[in-house]
Amino acid sequence: MGKVRYLGSKARLVQEIINRVGFSSEGRFIDLFCGTGSISLAAGLNNWKVSANDTLLAAATLTSAKLISLSEAKFIKLGGYQSVVNDLNNVDLEEGFFYREYSSSAENKEMIERPYFSIQNSKKIDAIRSKIRSLAQENLINEHERTVLLADLIESANEVANIAGTYGCFLKKLSKNALSPLLLKPRDLLLKKIDWAISQEDALNVNMEIEDTVYIDPPYTKRQYAAYYHIPETIANDDEPDVSGITGLRPWHSKASDFCYKTRASVALDNLIKIIPSKRVFISYSSEGHINEQDLMKIANSYGKTSITYFENFGRYISNKASSNHAKKNPLTEFLIEINR
Repeated sequence: MGKVRYLGSKARLVQEIINRVGFSSEGRFIDLFCGTGSISLAAGLNNWKVSANDTLLAAATLTSAKLISLSEAKFIKLGGYQSVVNDLNNVDLEEGFFYREYSSSAENKEMIERPYFSIQNSKKIDAIRSKIRSLAQENLINEHERTVLLADLIESANEVANIAGTYGCFLKKLSKNALSPLLLKPRDLLLKKIDWAISQEDALNVNMEIEDTVYIDPPYTKRQYAAYYHIPETIANDDEPDVSGITGLRPWHSKASDFCYKTRASVALDNLIKIIPSKRVFISYSSEGHINEQDLMKIANSYGKTSITYFENFGRYISNKASSNHAKKNPLTEFLIEINR
C-alpha cells in the first residue's frame, strides 16, 4: 500500500514512542493530532482503547483505515475487498473535477493548468470517486468500507502525484512516477479488532478523562497542513470545492493551526495542556520546531513532574535537493516529553 509523505510523521519512531508510553488498562490512549495514524495503530496493537483525533478529514480517514479490522470491512455485498478494488481499477474514465482542476486540461473557470496529475490519472481519480459515491448511496458498502476505499484512493493518488512531497505546489513537468498509471492496491486489514474511535475536532474540544493517557504531536513549523494536503482533503470529503489560484487550493483558513505560527505556538501548547485533566500527558516535538526545548520544558514543568527522551539524528521530511543539503548540515533531534501530574 502506498504511503502519504506526511510532515512530522512518526512512522520511524513508532515503537520507541509506544515503548516509552507503555500500557495501562485504565482509560484510553488519546491521540490528539493523529496525522496518518501510525501512533494510534501502534497503541491499538498494544491493547489500548484508542481515541484518535485530527482537524483534517483526510488524516481522520487515513487513521481510520489503519484501525478498521477485516471484521468491520468484509465487502460482503460485492464479493470481497479484492473484488471491489479490481472493479475500481477497471472503471471507465470520467472528465470530472480532478480532470478540470488538477491536470493540464485547463478546463476550469480560470483556464489554469495545474498538473498535479496526468490527464489519464486525473480522469481515473474522478471515475473512482464517482464509483465509491454510488456504492455508498446504493448501500452496497458500509461506512467503514467507504473509509477504507477513500484512504486507498488517497494513498494511490499520492503515488502518482506530480509533486515534490506535499501538495503545496506541483512540478512543471510530469515526473516519472506521475506518468505511471494510478492503481488501487488493497491494504492488509487488521485481523485483530481494536477498540477505537475517531473524531475531527479542535484538540481543545476533545473529551478527555483523568484516567486517559494523552499524546500530543502538534504541528512544529509554519506549514499549514490544511493547505499542504488540500488534495487528500478533497478526496476524503468527496466534494468539489471552489478552488482558486495557481495551486488550486480549497478554502482552508478555517482549519489554520496556531501551532504553525511562531508567535502563537507556545501559548497554544500551554492553553492545550491547561485544559487536559489526564494524569499522563506525552508531547512529541522537534528541534526545528517553533518552540525551543527550554520553553517547552518550562511549560511542561508547570503542570507536573517531567522527563524527556531524545531521539538523535532522526531523519526529517525532505522535499528537494536544497532541503537535503540543509538536513545534512542541520541534524534533527526529536524528543518526547512526559508529564505526570
